[in-house]
Amino acid sequence: MKIPTSKIVLGGAQLGLKYGITNRQKKMPMSEVKKIFLKAKNEKIKLIDTAFSYGNFEKIFFRQKLKTFELINKIEFDN
Repeated sequence: MKIPTSKIVLGGAQLGLKYGITNRQKKMPMSEVKKIFLKAKNEKIKLIDTAFSYGNFEKIFFRQKLKTFELINKIEFDN
């Protein structure tokens, strides 16, 4: 698998959680999420950072049927 190179990675936490300095009251509306994905695509951003702890981000992502992005998924290992 070839990993895309990019200087910018879109963070997925704020898209699936009540998270972030400007997003403390509710989850981001789907209309805003779609705008962010479109802007990222237009700016040639190829990577999105995600983790299982990011709420329903992956469900949102896969519903959009986005094929232009690669996911970086952080996982936790028990020691």
